[in-house]
Amino acid sequence: MTTREAYDFLNSVRRTEIAILKLQLQHDELQSCLLPKAITYDGDKVQTTPEDRMSEIAAQVADMEKQIAALKRRKAKLIIEINAAIAKLDSDVEQMILLGFYVGRLPAVRVAELIHYSIPGLYKAKRRAVAHLAEKVDEV
Repeated sequence: MTTREAYDFLNSVRRTEIAILKLQLQHDELQSCLLPKAITYDGDKVQTTPEDRMSEIAAQVADMEKQIAALKRRKAKLIIEINAAIAKLDSDVEQMILLGFYVGRLPAVRVAELIHYSIPGLYKAKRRAVAHLAEKVDEV
C-alpha cells in the first residue's frame, strides 16, 4: 500500500460521515415536507385530480432512512478495520497519533497534548506513522 492509499484508507471514515450528514440533511428537509399545512382560501377554486405527494415523499424518506442505516453500519465496519490496522504498528505513540486523528477525530492541538509533542513534531510523527502503517498493511 502506498502512503497515498494509507491516507485514503484512514480518511474513509470521514468520507462516510460526510455522506451520512448529507443524507441526514436531505432526509430532515423531506420529512419537514410531511408536516401538515394550513388551508388557504386565496387560491383558485378549481377542482383538480389530487396527487398523493405525501406518500411519494414518505417513500423517499423511508428509503433515505435505510441508506443512512447502511452507511452507519459501513462506518462502524471501517472503524473496526482501521483500529485493527493501527494496532499492527509497533510504536504506541504512532498508534495514539493515528487513533487521535482518524478515529477520535481530535484536533492536532489535543493530540499533541496527549502525547506531549509540539505541533511540528506531531505532524512529523504522523507522516512517519502513516508510512509505517502502509508498510505494515503490505506485509499482511
